[in-house]
Amino acid sequence: MSRVRAALFGVLASPFQRPLNDEQLAKERRLLDPALGLALMAAVLLYGVLEGLNMWDDQAFSSVCYSTATSLPGGDEALKVKHLCYSKEVDAAWQAYALKTFTCRGEFGGSWWGVAHCQVQPGAAGEAVDPAPGGDGRLLATPGTFVQPHVLPDFCQLVIHQGEDEIAEFVRADMHDGCVGGGCRDNVDTSVAYSTVTSAGGGYSGSERFYKIASAQGDGFTCCGMRYQSTSERLLSFLGALGGFFGLAQAVLMFVPPYSAGRGSKGSPSQPPDSNEVKEQA
Repeated sequence: MSRVRAALFGVLASPFQRPLNDEQLAKERRLLDPALGLALMAAVLLYGVLEGLNMWDDQAFSSVCYSTATSLPGGDEALKVKHLCYSKEVDAAWQAYALKTFTCRGEFGGSWWGVAHCQVQPGAAGEAVDPAPGGDGRLLATPGTFVQPHVLPDFCQLVIHQGEDEIAEFVRADMHDGCVGGGCRDNVDTSVAYSTVTSAGGGYSGSERFYKIASAQGDGFTCCGMRYQSTSERLLSFLGALGGFFGLAQAVLMFVPPYSAGRGSKGSPSQPPDSNEVKEQA
């Protein structure tokens, strides 16, 4: 039993033992160091419990940015709807990296980014499509429109079921039709002229017309937002916080005296003993 107790005291005292061959100091701290070790362990355990409860909070988010024409989650090389629109209607793989909320911006003038809207409300041939909400409660845009990511919150509502569609680049039709020489864009699909959804509700379209760039997705468009933290991210955050608290608490408790041998001594171990102490030792 005495060996077990000695081993336990040694473990508890180890964070506070000085690397000095000072038997007198060791005797004076033989009870203090284990007590400090026990206090440190209790503080770390309490902090770990509180931080652990926060770690499993359902509203734990990570900040992330996704850009076009770069390596993206899901093994994709192009920014798609599934990267921007989180929904419980889609599979878990999509939910793991989709943004809960986001904001986007382009880097070049004269270009617009968005997704050509594919959902069309059923109706007789030749009839105008009613832009009112459909029977399933989802908003429906007019035909020949594209939805820009900054039209929130309706962007995800309108294109949520087009997860594999890329965020494409569009150019204004009048600018392209009137361009000359080097000012013209390549690979512009002029077979379809799009209008853009410009107001909440998805029921209105702007008067300007746009052409879609038919080539592979280029760079120049970035969306930043918040997504749910993964289990590994939460675990790493927890371990980092716990390790930081352990180091801080240990550093504070290291200031508890005595620091050197001698009754009531609080001096630094590097300070030499005065003449009276030398005489008493002699």
